[in-house]
Amino acid sequence: MTMPRRRSQGEFVEIRPATNLADTYSGWIEARWGYLPVCDWLKGESPRASALPHVLGMTDVEGDLVGAGAILADDMTDRPQWNPWLACLFVTPPNRGLGIGARLSTQLVGYAKATCPELYLFCEPNLEHFYKRLGFLPIESRSYEGHLTTVMKLRSS
Repeated sequence: MTMPRRRSQGEFVEIRPATNLADTYSGWIEARWGYLPVCDWLKGESPRASALPHVLGMTDVEGDLVGAGAILADDMTDRPQWNPWLACLFVTPPNRGLGIGARLSTQLVGYAKATCPELYLFCEPNLEHFYKRLGFLPIESRSYEGHLTTVMKLRSS
């Protein structure tokens, strides 16, 4: 999989299923985390049962996807009482460090706050500081699917 070279940022785009952007994002998810159910929705193989998933991307000035993330109804299978989730945040390696992940996360959090009373995420422990800056607080450290993770909840406003 080739990654777009580093270019200046373009705009936010809502990613809809069965589009080139959805195919690109699904490929990133599967390469990074393996198969996830949201990939079926992205490929147009699973209907959306509610307002979720809400999938947002960032394109560069040429319209190429350089990052994306989602709000998912369920993300941690053994914590069904916690939802929705900020999930699958990915920025292409050449475009990291430009604030794209923070901008995507901020937009997604804004969407979730308008529609949901709570928001969760889980991440690798080394990313905890990134999400703390966005207002998330750690609520659990645990092994999940063979990886040490930090579960976080958005601080109430």
